[in-house]
Amino acid sequence: AIKENLGENSLIILATDGLLTNDKEEEEEIFRMIDTHYSQNILFNVLGFGISQHIHFKMNKLAMLGGGFFMPFVASKKNQEKQFIANVLNKLNRK
Repeated sequence: AIKENLGENSLIILATDGLLTNDKEEEEEIFRMIDTHYSQNILFNVLGFGISQHIHFKMNKLAMLGGGFFMPFVASKKNQEKQFIANVLNKLNRK
């Protein structure tokens, strides 16, 4: 159903603090869903606002399973836009 709605080659960008769920089974289901959609040419990128290493690990895992990239976003309000643009350009140039 998602493939029909998004098309043949699609990209999802999730902006999150990384606190997806407290339930381990729900978390594993999220990982499986992303992996399944990656096999259907739906890429999954994560823009992360979480600050702990554990949360960064989870967000990076989501992006890797989805064939995309994880972009941590930790900046002062003054520099947020500049950092966001720089990170996006940097990640796109690596592909």
